[in-house]
Amino acid sequence: MPVIKPRTRTVTFRVSADEFSSLMSSCVRSGARSLSEYARVAVLDKDKRHGEEAGLTGDLKTVSETLVELETSLLEVSKKIRGVLGRGPANGDPTYVA
Repeated sequence: MPVIKPRTRTVTFRVSADEFSSLMSSCVRSGARSLSEYARVAVLDKDKRHGEEAGLTGDLKTVSETLVELETSLLEVSKKIRGVLGRGPANGDPTYVA
């Protein structure tokens, strides 16, 4: 496979014998062409996800708040429906759940 974007920078880090063995096993399982390719993809993927986490946290908070509002609305509607149908604890409905 031709290299479209030549890589000219080098990043070096040390690992223990156990870490190296683990990396090699993961590299083989992943089908990467080399340990260098495997490590590069892993590091860049981790870096990309780290950058997305800030936005994701805000999104999750918004979703959580919306779900709380939805739950509250559903409980209110459920109570109104039970009132119209004449069901509820005052009417001895054994299936009533508050």
